[in-house]
Amino acid sequence: MNRREFLLSSAAFGAMMVAAPSVFAQDKLTILGSVPSLGFPFFVHMLNEI
Repeated sequence: MNRREFLLSSAAFGAMMVAAPSVFAQDKLTILGSVPSLGFPFFVHMLNEI
């Protein structure tokens, strides 16, 4: 992901958070896990544990 894609996705996510706050108000908490690559077993293990 290059810088432009990151900025565009961040802006889109921010717009969603402002435009539809009721969509994100849930009883269940969701945590996002992000790793650099799934090519390394360590990162695969970490996502499985999260």
